[in-house]
Amino acid sequence: YARTQPALNHLLTGSETAFSRSAKSFYANSWDEDGKHILQDLTEQDYSVEIYSALGYLFSDMSYAGKYVDNFAKTNTVDSGAVLAKLMHLSAYRHAPIALKPFFWADTAYYNTDVFSGSAVNSYQYVDTYYMAGLSEGSASREQNSFKFYHFNGSHPPYTMNADGSASEETTTTILQTHGCFTHLFAAFERMKELGIYEDATIIIPGDHGSAIKDSEPLLRAT
Repeated sequence: YARTQPALNHLLTGSETAFSRSAKSFYANSWDEDGKHILQDLTEQDYSVEIYSALGYLFSDMSYAGKYVDNFAKTNTVDSGAVLAKLMHLSAYRHAPIALKPFFWADTAYYNTDVFSGSAVNSYQYVDTYYMAGLSEGSASREQNSFKFYHFNGSHPPYTMNADGSASEETTTTILQTHGCFTHLFAAFERMKELGIYEDATIIIPGDHGSAIKDSEPLLRAT
C-alpha cells in the first residue's frame, strides 16, 4: 500500500484485502479474521499492549482498541480556531501559483497536531526528538511482557533533525534525518541493554511506504 492508511494496519495484521471491501469492514475485521486474534492473544499471554500512533490508522472501532490497548486515549475536543487556521493554510496552498506550492508543503500530521483541546491534548505527536529526550527516563522489567509499537516520522519529510538526533531549527536533508533516526535507534538499544531487556527482545524496524501512485488499486511495482 502506498499510504500510511492502510499500510500501517497491513504491517501489523497481515490483512491484504483493503481494495476488495469497504474501509470500515477492512479495519473492523483485520485484527481478528481468518482464525487470528492478535491483540486478544497478546492479552491472554499477559502482555501489555502500547501503541503510539493515531489509532485511526489501525482501527475503525475505538471500543475494540480501548479493550486491548493499555495506553488508549481519546482526543475528541476540537479547537475550532486552530482548525480554521490550518484550513486557511490549506486554502492558501490551493490558490497559490504552482511555483509557490512547495513552500506550503505539509503532511497529514501537520493538520492533526495542535487542533485538540482538553485534558488529552496531543496524546501522540510525530516528533522523533521527543522520544530521544525521554529515553533516559524509560524503565522496564524482565517480569513484564510488553508489546510496544512506535510510529515515528523517520526519514519522511519534513526534514527537521540533525545527524546526532537533535532538532534543527532549519530544514536539513533526508540523509541527515536518516542518520538522526539511527542515532535514536542505537541509543534505544543501549538503554535496553542497561535495563537488561535487550537480549530477550524482538525488535522489528519497518520502513515507510513508497510514493503514492494510485489509491484504488494495489501497487504493481516498487516505488
